[in-house]
Amino acid sequence: MVCPLCTLERRTHWYTETPQWVILQCDTCGVPMAVWREHTEAIPEVEKAAMLAELARMADIELGEGRWWLDSVRRMIPAHPHWHARGHWW
Repeated sequence: MVCPLCTLERRTHWYTETPQWVILQCDTCGVPMAVWREHTEAIPEVEKAAMLAELARMADIELGEGRWWLDSVRRMIPAHPHWHARGHWW
């Protein structure tokens, strides 16, 4: 089976991309999402911090400052590193 995060297609808006990661709109839930481009858990801390900082910046813009939380649970694609910025629904 081919990992859909390894073969990312531009089906939604991409906010930011680097050679190592992408911040894009999740095509399933519509929220900002960070995807590490490699199918590996060995992510350098400096790169991960930069990626999550950019995800936070985009989430503040898209969902409202302080109105979201970082979801690191991998539900549909458990083997590939990715994070969602989910809005608070209160």
